[in-house]
Parts: sequence; C-alpha cells; structure tokens
Amino acid sequence: MADYRALDYVRCRLFLDARATADEQVKNIKAFVENWPALVLAADTQNFVDHKRSLDRLDALASRAAAERLNLLG
Repeated sequence: MADYRALDYVRCRLFLDARATADEQVKNIKAFVENWPALVLAADTQNFVDHKRSLDRLDALASRAAAERLNLLG
C-alpha cells in the first residue's frame, strides 16, 4: 500500500521544494505532502472504516493539490 498516490506525492513534493515554503498559493500542495505519509500508514489498517477514510482523505488532498498545481503552472 506504500505506493498509493506515490507519484502524486513525488510531483507535489518536487513542486513544493521549488517554491517558497511560506507561499500561500501552495497550501493544498503542502497539506497533501505533509499528510501523505501518515495517511498511507493509516490506510494499511485492517479496520475497513479507517482504511476507507484514509483513502478518501488521500484522494481529496491529491485532487486539490493537483488542481492547485495546474493553476500555478498556468
């Protein structure tokens, strides 16, 4: 499960590293990058409800981060 959304994470991590950390325009990207490791670990749980909640949260954060990246890239 560790590779779930890994490519999105890498893209957002690289994008974030290339920008000022205080940049308010990247708040969703920062949220995705900061929460990704914990959510991936949480998604490995045997409890279906926690697993589903973690995957849903990953999907939501990844979608917002991707939209933000696209807006910023033009």
